Amino acid sequence: MSTLAEACLFRDQMMLKNIVDNAPKDRKLKVLEMGAGRGGLTRFVAKELLKLDKLEIIVAANISERENQYSRNKAKEENIPEAVYRVDHYSYDTMPYSNSSFDVILSNEAILYAEDKVRTMARAA
Repeated sequence: MSTLAEACLFRDQMMLKNIVDNAPKDRKLKVLEMGAGRGGLTRFVAKELLKLDKLEIIVAANISERENQYSRNKAKEENIPEAVYRVDHYSYDTMPYSNSSFDVILSNEAILYAEDKVRTMARAA
C-alpha cells in the first residue's frame, strides 16, 4: 500500500469479502457497525451490498453526533437510500439492540476502546 486511502480501500474490500463469504446466503442482510465514526466503512459496505441486492438495512452506531451527522450527509451525497442506511447515536454501553437483531456485526478498531469488551460483544451478539 502506498497511501492511506489505498490501505483503507483494501481494508474495506476485505471486510466486504468476509461479510459476503460468511453471511447467510438465503436473505438480505441486517448489518451493524459498532463505533462507525464518520461512516466510511459503513457506506462502502452499504453500496456494495446494494449492488449485490443483499442489503435489508445497515446501521452505523457511533457515540459522536458530529461524526454521525457527517455520515448521514455523506450517505445522501452518495445516493444511499435512507430506507437501508441508518445512523444511531449510541455508545457501546447504551446500544438498545436486542440479541439476534443483526446478521452481521462489525467494528473497525473502535471496539478496542470499549471498557468491557466481553460485555460489549455479548450485548451485540
